Amino acid sequence: FRSQQAMCHRCHTVHGEGGQVGPNLSNLIHRDYDSVVRDIRHQSYAINPDFISYTVETKSGHVFTGVLQG
Repeated sequence: FRSQQAMCHRCHTVHGEGGQVGPNLSNLIHRDYDSVVRDIRHQSYAINPDFISYTVETKSGHVFTGVLQG
């Protein structure tokens, strides 16, 4: 058995801490359990339009993936 630690904070903010690549998860306590589990298991089930990722390949072959911030 190997324990796994959730790495949500790499992309998501919770109570002002964490990444800004994904939506803020501070409202999870107000959501129903089943929808939270679904979003964890099927992360692409519902994508917030403010957090759609884009992949760009430069002419020199470098590939960048990210979320537009403005």
